Amino acid sequence: MTTHYKKIIKYATIIFIILVVAIFIAILLFYGTLKGNILSLISTYGYFMLFIMIYFLELLFQPIAADLPIFATILAGANVYWIMAAVLLGSYAASITNYIFGRLYGKIGLKEIITEKKYEKWKKYYDKYGKAVLFIAAVTPVPYAPLCWMVGMFKMKKRDFIVYGLLPRTIRYLIDAYLAVLIFML
Repeated sequence: MTTHYKKIIKYATIIFIILVVAIFIAILLFYGTLKGNILSLISTYGYFMLFIMIYFLELLFQPIAADLPIFATILAGANVYWIMAAVLLGSYAASITNYIFGRLYGKIGLKEIITEKKYEKWKKYYDKYGKAVLFIAAVTPVPYAPLCWMVGMFKMKKRDFIVYGLLPRTIRYLIDAYLAVLIFML
């Protein structure tokens, strides 16, 4: 790899990290407004907009997962089955996209910003705890997108990605929907 190419990757990675941090801060600052906008978009444009919204919420490294739109759309009286179809399809598409990006570009980008020694240390932790950490991120509010990148980067088997990532994520969102129906429909 040429020095010029390495510099481009390094700067692109730094810019990407800065954008992710800026988006995270903006979401925290404008959380109340975002909540209202989410409900408005879904009521105006329907379930396809919910799919698109979930895709981008799950694709970007930010603190809001699909929980908020699930609760908001159920509260608004939308069809729970269509909500879950849109949410799960959007979540799967984003998770798989992050996994593929991590698999294709994660190692190159990460090795540009950390040392080989640190990379090997992360790889060692991944080998020991990767499945458990992915499972925990899938079922808790811990940011999930970076873990999809990581398991893609360290070449987790697709079957394991489904078992420890996608299935627990599905269960989490189904529980969210069930709780939302219980809370808002009683």
